[in-house]
Amino acid sequence: ISYNNNLILFKDSETYEEQVNLLDKQKNLIYKGYEDILDKYGNKIFNEGTSEAFSISECIAEVRNFFYENPLSSLTAEIENKGYVKNPTFSLEKINLEIESLLIKKEDNERKINELTNLFHTLYGYDVEVVTLGQEASEEFLNRLNMFYNRINELTDTYTFVARNTNKAGVYVTYNTPAYVLKNGGLTLFIELLISILAGAVFRILAVFFKKEG
Repeated sequence: ISYNNNLILFKDSETYEEQVNLLDKQKNLIYKGYEDILDKYGNKIFNEGTSEAFSISECIAEVRNFFYENPLSSLTAEIENKGYVKNPTFSLEKINLEIESLLIKKEDNERKINELTNLFHTLYGYDVEVVTLGQEASEEFLNRLNMFYNRINELTDTYTFVARNTNKAGVYVTYNTPAYVLKNGGLTLFIELLISILAGAVFRILAVFFKKEG
């Protein structure tokens, strides 16, 4: 199972909007994945007994705290407010295709067609000058976008480790009732109780048998 498909797609995305959307999807994948593991296996501890030990609840807190302090919505707002265009050529082609699609329903979309047509003509003769028109993303924005990517990539690495090591044999294998939980290869209370009852019954039978023989 691959857990970083959204980050792979991020590299080839043609728009900043799509890149932020993919980062948001990856955030949700990690967060939901940890919640599912916590619900199913409990607050499992990894690297237990070492200085690098960590629990599922700590992973969830790490993801929550990072995005609380660094909301992805701030990137989306800046893209919309400043009109950043990652690939002007792609943007022009996208506008042109949308115009062609809207022409099919020209009567219902006359206003939108005019707006897009004007935008197309404005950009068409100036795609070399898009930078000077203020369409290029600022260096600060690009640094923040890369910061989000790198941090989410680190969170993905940790989540991948957790997800791939959660179902190891003999570790937190859970069933529908707590009486049947095997933890670290140990016997459950249910099994231990059953063995005690059987041993006691065998002992009583043998005692009666030898008493009769005597």
